[in-house]
Parts: sequence; C-alpha cells; structure tokens
Amino acid sequence: MTDIISTLAGLAPGDPVDALRDRRPRARANAQVSFQALFEPAEPGTFGLDERLAVALFVAVLHDDAAS
Repeated sequence: MTDIISTLAGLAPGDPVDALRDRRPRARANAQVSFQALFEPAEPGTFGLDERLAVALFVAVLHDDAAS
C-alpha cells in the first residue's frame, strides 16, 4: 500500500528506499495514521482543512522547508 511519505518522496513500490521503510512497519503505519488524523479525519471537529493546512505551512516555514 502506498502511504503519504512514499507519495511525497516519489517512491514507487520496490524502490530501495521504500524497501528500507518496510523494515520499520510500525513507523510507517504511525506516520500514515498521523497524516490521516491531521488531514483526513473522520470527524474534523471545529478545525477545517484550511486551518489544518495553514498550521502545516506555518510549521514548514519554521523548519525552513516550505514547498518550492
């Protein structure tokens, strides 16, 4: 199954880096669950996607990792 980190990194199934990530299944699963909880929640509550993305952008800028 393709996950968010593999998608963002442009990894295809069978890619050597993807194979390394397969060696840490709990880390892979936890990263995917975190993404889903933050950006694709079943019940978004009082925070909309626009607010969630604004926080993500803020954190990316703090870490000097804004999308180019």
